[in-house]
Amino acid sequence: MQTLPQAQKTALLPLVEKAKKYSEDAHSDNTRKTYRSGWRSFEMFCRLQDLTPLPAAPGTVGIYLTAESLIGRSVATLRTRLAAIQAAHREMGHDNPVTDAVKRIMRGIARTTGTRQAQAAPITEATVQRILATIGNTAKDKRDLALVLAGRDLLARRSELVALDVADIQYAEDGSGTALISRSKTDQDGQGAEMYLSPRAVDALKSWLEMAKITDGAVFRRLWKGGRVAGRLTADAVPHIFRRLAKVAGVETVGISGHSCRVGMAQDLVASGAELPNLMQAGRWKSSAMPARYTERQGARRGAVARFYDGMEG
Repeated sequence: MQTLPQAQKTALLPLVEKAKKYSEDAHSDNTRKTYRSGWRSFEMFCRLQDLTPLPAAPGTVGIYLTAESLIGRSVATLRTRLAAIQAAHREMGHDNPVTDAVKRIMRGIARTTGTRQAQAAPITEATVQRILATIGNTAKDKRDLALVLAGRDLLARRSELVALDVADIQYAEDGSGTALISRSKTDQDGQGAEMYLSPRAVDALKSWLEMAKITDGAVFRRLWKGGRVAGRLTADAVPHIFRRLAKVAGVETVGISGHSCRVGMAQDLVASGAELPNLMQAGRWKSSAMPARYTERQGARRGAVARFYDGMEG
């Protein structure tokens, strides 16, 4: 193997560091966080069972999946854990332990336990109206209202909401606006998408930004006691904010998550007559599976059986 002179190594160091940064940016912050959590789980299991996590034998991975399924881990969680194990081995240059035999175990678990995931409780327009009727006028209230209204209009994931910068928002003469979703789960290359903001959401955003005296950088910020504005809001804070608003409005908080605005707006759009292609565009979905899952109840009410009985009543 060729050894580079020290001077050349020094000259190339900035490129090496930049290459490492590009490698780290290949996945979103949420994906990296999820992978770290999954890898820690696998490492702990191996340590307790006196097994080697890296490089792991396929049998070790199969035993881990089986053990986790028996304590109630969902199929979606197990698939994420598999991805984390694969990523760790790839990063360290080891062979992928997720062989065909391991995949068969995963398929067996899925067939036995089922793959249906619990869905986030929706924040619908009806919920928004109750929030509007009860919310106060503090800095926290203004921020949280802007967050929920923008979250619905943009059908935003929590990571997309907290990533918004002031420069991403453009205002139109009719009172509406647009927001640039610069990077999302289904747009890892960061091409971005301009999405619509209603006049109601624009008013809430302007009110929050004016009160907080924010003119650039992160739109949604943390707040200390006394209303002092701090740094960018974290994605983990979003579901807590949604639950706070729901509680104040007297709405059931069980099931409220960071996806509740996304689910609620999807359901409202389908109820208003939106077709699946339009819904996929609004929510930036590459596959029809998830929006169809979010709106299956609304779809059932518009399906062939529902139309049959509507015809009988007519």
